[in-house]
Amino acid sequence: MVSKYVTLYSTTHGWSSVEQMSAMLNFTELTRTVAATYLLSQGVGADFIYQFLEALTRANYGQDMDKIHALEGLASLAAGGAVTAVGGNFQIFAAFLDRSNATVHLNTTVTRLQKDRNGWKLDVEDTQAPGNFRTTKSFDAVIVAAPHNSTNISFPSSSAEVCPVPYVHLHVTLFATTSPSPSPAYFNVTDGSSISRSIFTSAEGRRHGGPDPDFNSMGYLQQVSPDREEWVVKIFSKKRIEDDWLEGIFGKGKVGWVLRHEVGVSNLLLPMVDKVAVGCLPRLIAYHELFTNGTRRWSLLRQRLRNVRESFQLAHSR
Repeated sequence: MVSKYVTLYSTTHGWSSVEQMSAMLNFTELTRTVAATYLLSQGVGADFIYQFLEALTRANYGQDMDKIHALEGLASLAAGGAVTAVGGNFQIFAAFLDRSNATVHLNTTVTRLQKDRNGWKLDVEDTQAPGNFRTTKSFDAVIVAAPHNSTNISFPSSSAEVCPVPYVHLHVTLFATTSPSPSPAYFNVTDGSSISRSIFTSAEGRRHGGPDPDFNSMGYLQQVSPDREEWVVKIFSKKRIEDDWLEGIFGKGKVGWVLRHEVGVSNLLLPMVDKVAVGCLPRLIAYHELFTNGTRRWSLLRQRLRNVRESFQLAHSR
């Protein structure tokens, strides 16, 4: 897989679409197949998929192995040997800007994009200027390097349609605790048992009629200071983690400050379907069906999409 990615840095070919690049990298099958289905077809055992690999996709993308497409499922396995820049990875992108000699406008929000005969006009707003100073700037070309549906930019009505991209929203709970580990009682083990400081969950219990786990992952990040018995812990969960839940796991009076944040960690990485004449409709149907009813067979969904396409073409031929 990595060897295929490397070709992106040596090839002189260009692509007019994501689909073309995916086909060149031989990723088409992977992006059209559920991760669990693909791995089962390759001889990987179900227990390994759902009890080990799924912990990685839930931690990295907030999605289960019977939902996420195979390409991203395999990408979750590529964490070995990962490194970070001393001082933070943000420095890499800061260096890109610095070495490009580009003019950077911080605290500046683009509110509208318009096309005229000379190029493009951008309505911008300086969020730190008195009264939120507004002005219009002209450019020969514009690259919108941001998720289209979350920019809040007003685009020309003549712009090509961009399908909405649903995101997986997770709750991030960061807090300090004087408990050296979570409570054994929560995990139904005897008092005094050793509990790991890094815990990942799977949805295997839910598939057999049980409840969803309370969290996707939980990890002790670091000790506050060498001479202080207090640690910083981070939890990713689908629902908000309340104070009483934290005290039930880490002990009453053992939880200090708590910081909560809800974030869109990743777009919904469901298997993709072929483009058809109705534009965004098939993709929206696919998202709805697979996200709300994970037991529906993918083959049935593809048949429904074909029916939609045929109905659309028939209506336009009359």
